[in-house]
Amino acid sequence: MRISIGVLTVSGDREGDSDEVVTNAAVRALGHVGYESVTTQLVSSKPEDIHTALMELCESCDVILTAGGSGFLPTDMMPEVTSSIIERAAPGLTEHIRYELGKHSETSYLHRGIAGIRGRTVIINLPSSAEMVKNSIETVALLLRPMMSEVQANGALA
Repeated sequence: MRISIGVLTVSGDREGDSDEVVTNAAVRALGHVGYESVTTQLVSSKPEDIHTALMELCESCDVILTAGGSGFLPTDMMPEVTSSIIERAAPGLTEHIRYELGKHSETSYLHRGIAGIRGRTVIINLPSSAEMVKNSIETVALLLRPMMSEVQANGALA
């Protein structure tokens, strides 16, 4: 099964890692776990821009991984925008990410990201740092194929 993956990075909402470093970390991590074909997009932190980008990626991607915009800054609106477009929640994915990242950094529990399904696309909000994005992808990588098999075969909403 071929899975098309999109990485949506929220521009300029983080200290430390640049947008390019975060996006490249996601692409490298996905490559290390066997996903070579990845679409990337950079978006501003404006909710309407995030909404538009997510809707566009839903048209062509089976999985969308977002990076950034899910902390406590006033501009961190990724969970709210994601919540407005998903049709079914998948909270276990982000709970698993927070738990695994929490073994190394208690600040991972400050990540407000959510996950859910829109049609045949799974959307997972990831933290904003390159290292946490990489570790999050490694955490959910083994779940992607069985998850997409279920969504594509049975679980999609039309």
